[in-house]
Amino acid sequence: MTALKRVQIHFQNHPIALTFVLAGFLGLFTLVLHGYYSPDMPELLWFKVLLAVATVLLGLPFVEASYAVFSNDPRAGIRNPYFWLYAFNLGYFWSLLNVIWNLSGPESLTPLFIQWGLTGILFGIAMACLQRRTPLSKSDNWNFERFDRQKPWARVFPFLWPLLVIALIVGNLVDLKAGRTSMTQVLFIAIFMGTLVRPIAQKTSHPWSGHALITASPQITGVLIVVVLSYWQ
Repeated sequence: MTALKRVQIHFQNHPIALTFVLAGFLGLFTLVLHGYYSPDMPELLWFKVLLAVATVLLGLPFVEASYAVFSNDPRAGIRNPYFWLYAFNLGYFWSLLNVIWNLSGPESLTPLFIQWGLTGILFGIAMACLQRRTPLSKSDNWNFERFDRQKPWARVFPFLWPLLVIALIVGNLVDLKAGRTSMTQVLFIAIFMGTLVRPIAQKTSHPWSGHALITASPQITGVLIVVVLSYWQ
């Protein structure tokens, strides 16, 4: 069994713990990267570290949800619409991290989104093509029973949402250049709104039960971090 396969199995068995561990690791990685490339900008240090942590906490379950429906759909390759959703979401998540890692101030945001947005599209498609699909059990962490009962419009919505998010990001980047918004507000929209809609929900016993809150703890923590950072000036 390969190391990558073992990680995938561990994530499926312990998704919450591994999400927090990976978030902490990438936060530390951001700290080291910033210290190496931008030692003269200490004011951005913890901002970038916390942004990276929040992006992983919100983005990893978001990508895993896309993989769940992609892996369980019998249609193969590019004929599977969830292939494209998974490719986009994976590329979007990767692009956000690279924007954060290379951030040097408000003036750098638009070029970074263009550069890493285009690169992210290619990255997502390449990784989706290389991904070996392993169909998940119906008793897994994802609510396939509810997914199978979805109305057609509910299945289309996750494909339309990224278009709205891109339009919001572009509009806010224009406002940022005109001085009508801040860098933190643009990043808030990119991280929070970008990971808000998932094609399948996680399986919980009751929406407000203790189990549901534990299951959603990575997303809740990520949202709290992003909300606090949205007031960062």
